[in-house]
Amino acid sequence: MDRGLLVEAYKATTNPAGQKEATKFLTQSSTMIGFTTFSLDILSDDSLDMAVRQAAGIFLKNHIRDYWVLDSDDVGKKVPIAEQDKVAIRQVLIPRIIMAPEALKVQLCICMQFILRHDFPEVWPSIVDELTQLYQSNDGASWYAALLVTHRLAKIYEYKRQVDKQPFLVAMNRFLPILYQRFVDIIDDQSQEANVLQKLMLKIFFCLIQFSLSTDVLTAEDFGHWLALFVKIVERDIPAEVEQVDVEERDETIWWKCKKWALKIIERVFERYGSKGHVEAAYKTFAEYYTANYLSPVVTSVLKVLERYIKKEYVSSRVMYLSICHIAEALSHGSIWKLVKPHLDVIFCDIMFPLLQFSEVDQELWEDDPEAYLREKQDCFEEVRNPAAAAIRFLNAAAKRQGILIPILTQVITKLQTSDLGSNEIDGSLHVITALAPTLCEDRRYKKEVEKLIREHVKPRITHQTPFVRARALNVIKEAAEAPFKDRIFLADLIETITQRIKDENEELPVKFEAAVAIQALVNNQTENVAAFIKPRIGDLLREVLRLLGKHNLEDLPPVIESLIEAYADDVIPVAEGVVFELIQVFHHLVMEEDGAGLLDGSMTVMGVLATLETILQLIQDNQEALQKIEPMVAALAMEILDVCVTDFFEEATSLIECLLQYGVSPKMWEVYEKLLDAFEQDNSLFFTDAMPALTRFVTKDPAAFISKPERLVRMLLLIERVLNDDECGEDVHVYVIKMLEILFSYYRGHLDQFYPQMFALVMKKLLADQAEFEEIHAQCCVTLIEAFNYNTQMFIQLINQYEPYQANNYNWFFEYVFNNFTKFNGIHDRSLLVYALLLLFKVDPSLRPTIVQTQPQKLMEVIIKLFEDIEKCKKLIKEADDDDSDDDDSDEEGEGHDPDLQDSDDDVTENDSEYLLSLEKKMAADTDSECSEDRCSFVEVTELEEFETRFDGEHQVYNVHTLFVDIMNDIESTDSALYHQLVAIPEEKQVQLKELIQLCHQEKEAIRSRHLNASGGYNFNQAGAPANFSFQ
Repeated sequence: MDRGLLVEAYKATTNPAGQKEATKFLTQSSTMIGFTTFSLDILSDDSLDMAVRQAAGIFLKNHIRDYWVLDSDDVGKKVPIAEQDKVAIRQVLIPRIIMAPEALKVQLCICMQFILRHDFPEVWPSIVDELTQLYQSNDGASWYAALLVTHRLAKIYEYKRQVDKQPFLVAMNRFLPILYQRFVDIIDDQSQEANVLQKLMLKIFFCLIQFSLSTDVLTAEDFGHWLALFVKIVERDIPAEVEQVDVEERDETIWWKCKKWALKIIERVFERYGSKGHVEAAYKTFAEYYTANYLSPVVTSVLKVLERYIKKEYVSSRVMYLSICHIAEALSHGSIWKLVKPHLDVIFCDIMFPLLQFSEVDQELWEDDPEAYLREKQDCFEEVRNPAAAAIRFLNAAAKRQGILIPILTQVITKLQTSDLGSNEIDGSLHVITALAPTLCEDRRYKKEVEKLIREHVKPRITHQTPFVRARALNVIKEAAEAPFKDRIFLADLIETITQRIKDENEELPVKFEAAVAIQALVNNQTENVAAFIKPRIGDLLREVLRLLGKHNLEDLPPVIESLIEAYADDVIPVAEGVVFELIQVFHHLVMEEDGAGLLDGSMTVMGVLATLETILQLIQDNQEALQKIEPMVAALAMEILDVCVTDFFEEATSLIECLLQYGVSPKMWEVYEKLLDAFEQDNSLFFTDAMPALTRFVTKDPAAFISKPERLVRMLLLIERVLNDDECGEDVHVYVIKMLEILFSYYRGHLDQFYPQMFALVMKKLLADQAEFEEIHAQCCVTLIEAFNYNTQMFIQLINQYEPYQANNYNWFFEYVFNNFTKFNGIHDRSLLVYALLLLFKVDPSLRPTIVQTQPQKLMEVIIKLFEDIEKCKKLIKEADDDDSDDDDSDEEGEGHDPDLQDSDDDVTENDSEYLLSLEKKMAADTDSECSEDRCSFVEVTELEEFETRFDGEHQVYNVHTLFVDIMNDIESTDSALYHQLVAIPEEKQVQLKELIQLCHQEKEAIRSRHLNASGGYNFNQAGAPANFSFQ
């Protein structure tokens, strides 16, 4: 391999003109031995231009990621990195990291992480020794490299279970003592270089304890030594020169980052392992030791951070957030409450209240980009860096203590009663009420007073002159929406006031948004109470929210529309057509370019719009006239999605199509069917499962229309064949495709003769592809072949005997295969169809019966009895699940409200906390060794595929296995007495089960007859009793 050519190629990748050809050359060269090591040499060559070295680093990183170890799907298709190259890379990678400039260290460390993920510890166990040597050296660059590599190793194991983390723990057992000593050596060094090393040590330690804590590697006593270092970092001063850095950039300086990571460790260890009474049993001893020995000193140190804030010293937002969160979490312990309580007034007035006020940063973002302001305020990830979110946590934790909630409220209410109170303080006061509103609404002592609080202090601010005050007042309404409202006149006035904020054309976006979600909260929590006031405004509210959504991409607005639609369905139907039109316009605004040719945004907002459309369609499912009016608009939208942005919203489009097929398939919907199949021709086989509900309705809603144009069936079969031949889809998709073939066999008897061999071949090929273990795909293939057997027995026998492995004996093999695996069929449908197949074997001409009928008749009967037993078990479990759901829905809220306030010395550890943790541990530890538990775990009463009904299912089923059992056994008794007596010659305990089955089948037969007679005018149903003997008459 010519190194010079590689250098020129990497250089060419930095120039757009030659980039394509250079990349092609590099890709071809990458299959050659030596390519990886040459690329690493180029990256490390100080004589080359940095752009060339970076290009080599990027290509090398991607090459190692994709070719160090191939994915199973790529084996045989791609050329992996040669073993001799791997050996060479492992030998030199750490030295290259030591020598590389910072910009290239990042690329090399990513390479290291890819390699370690595959090679540690089995292939590269010596790396632990190599890193240990680096830690023991006196060279700063070697330390730094060792820390970088250790951090990459730690990231690999960060979220692994303790049992899977052992190789890393063994390594850390060696590293931790050395790391601790190095940390002690440099902790007083405030240089940037020393703090970079400290930050890496902190990040490694955080990875070690993030998900699990090994008390063998790190005992509570050992952790105390580390904790002292973390506390020292939290308490120490920031160098004076940092104050010269712009405020916007100060948080990102290395000194504040060190404090952040030290606090992250402190908070995580306490929250997950150190909070007595709140941890898993495995950490109980550690928690007791931590709470007794470390908690108070640590909280005292963290309080010093807040003291700096009170003194107007700069504290980074992330450090403030973590500090307040830790104190809030620790307040559950009486000892910490006693420590904090004397300072509570100062903490509230000088820290929490200012943090909860509308800030200059808020004002700037509101004015520059109100949409971005709303997104930031609604972003849950943004909260982890927002001290105001931590302040809310603190207030709620403190409010659990006796005598705290009311004094805090009194303070803010007193402020709100001040005539000259500034807008920012009004906002802060309302924000405190917002934070405490859920607590007030849940506490039986206070919830009745919430309405008065809103009437006197919140509602007047909804029309305040300052926009952000109006928005905050509306936010209070949202959070307090669970409170009981007894004054109907006030409630009507409140809703009118909120509605005016939405309708006011001059109102600012954040205020309109908060008004919309406030209405949603009232509708969700007070559906009946506010109905009389919302219903007359339903059209206006929907239009205004839709207009808002049409102008602004806000993902929380579609749920507002859905809440209104679901709560007041009857009132929405008259305006449904207009709402659908508006939603489609919103979709076009959000997604399509002006020329309608391209996708702009695949956001959650768009998915919310489509979900709302689906909700409306489901709402009017029983109103055929309304559905027919809306169908052309929604059908056109679905076709547009399938045309332009199929990969982004395919599932949503097919859900809309399914809803439109409730009453049949119109000519317009047959156009949609063609468009849907067109979409699959663009290599979209993976979407078959999403399309299955819609495709099933096309096939089953109007079979005559479907079969009237043979090309519809032909295209469906071509799609099925294409998807089954696409190995990338996998069995999760293929099982749905085989189910579609079953549906076709079931619904189109007599119409598939010319296609039968092709369809049969597709199923047999899949069934015989892998016989190693009986899986769901095999069960579905068998069920589909049973339908094929039912469709045309002679053709089935003729075709099956042409296949390997047994050819002429395949017919016997198939039924023995089904028979031997009957316990692996799940759900009601598959078990019923299996019963049907076994019963058919008694009904066919004796010359066509497979050998198991002659050789194992008693066993056949026992299997049939067992299958019927399992069918009844399915029904029972489904009913129990439905009853459980109903109980959940109907359960009252007995005992709602807080327990009495915590006394100063109390720990906030409830029996519920302990019982919940204990139950979790028992569930995790429980081994289901008993036969009963194993059976229950493996028993499946409902399968995902059962939602797609055939003529065996639903109210209009053609076949009922209970009546068929009675009829066929009657027939055998009169026409083939020898076989009949063989079938019933079963053990005595099975005889009892057979008698019960006969009774059940007679009852089912009478029930069906009763339903038919009731439908035609009535019938006096008498329950059938058990026959005295085995006569099936």
